[in-house]
Amino acid sequence: MVKAKKGTVTLTFDIPGPEAAFAFYHDEKNLNKIEKGFLGIPKSGIALSNWNYRSRPKYEKAVIKVSPLQKLKIKYF
Repeated sequence: MVKAKKGTVTLTFDIPGPEAAFAFYHDEKNLNKIEKGFLGIPKSGIALSNWNYRSRPKYEKAVIKVSPLQKLKIKYF
């Protein structure tokens, strides 16, 4: 877990393989879960690889290709 702060938060990961899938969420109220509103839409910020906005993708569909020392910029909604 990483504490949020105003501005940019940087995370560093060592990814062992050529593929990865990720999920991030901003637990604004410290509930330890994703708070959902109308139609199951998250109330707090969330980011998932290959997310289609309708449902959480299965691992096989969420996988992205990564290469050594690659940097990813992630925006969440």
